[in-house]
Amino acid sequence: MNIKKIMAIMAVKTNPKDKVGKLRVTGQGNGFSLDNTPEKEVEFYSEEDFEEPKRDNFESMILELQSKNYKPEEHVEIHFLTECTK
Repeated sequence: MNIKKIMAIMAVKTNPKDKVGKLRVTGQGNGFSLDNTPEKEVEFYSEEDFEEPKRDNFESMILELQSKNYKPEEHVEIHFLTECTK
């Protein structure tokens, strides 16, 4: 895949079945809240999420994720998204 065509990185975490639906305590500023654990959690990153030079830093992250040295977290899949053209 041409790295220049990648528009976003999507990380999908599949939570273990014994954790799904259970409440967890999460920190929100000065307080805490209860959060229901979903089956899947998704995060997106685009070049806008990086410091200047944005595109260069975004592409560096892509190269790091594609490297043989990168080991994803358990239950996490990384997907590279490109622009859809008709």
